[in-house]
Amino acid sequence: MPIPHVPAQPPSSPASPAPSGTDRTAWRRLHQVYAGRDAESAEIRARLVQWATALSPWLMASNVIAALALALALPLPVPGGWRWAWCAALCALCLYGFAAHLRRRGRLPARPSPRVVRKAT
Repeated sequence: MPIPHVPAQPPSSPASPAPSGTDRTAWRRLHQVYAGRDAESAEIRARLVQWATALSPWLMASNVIAALALALALPLPVPGGWRWAWCAALCALCLYGFAAHLRRRGRLPARPSPRVVRKAT
């Protein structure tokens, strides 16, 4: 089987251009959604918080499954007590977050402040 030829140096890529004025404007508008206090920004933030809140239970369940899989599958020379203590701590944190999710599940803010978005994401 022939060995493929590998070039000694990778081909030079063109230098990335500096951001244009439209790129800066787009970033400024995106940041304004998170920091602005107008009604449209608040509605967009409310949808983001609702989306993150809806995914929270699934993400917590996947974290618990991953912790159990790691605790069972890793062949590290870690004493079993430490391994299962880590797994129990992670599961307890996920249960705490799930309980908080259940407490707030019907009360989504209609116009959350930027601080709510930072805490939720």
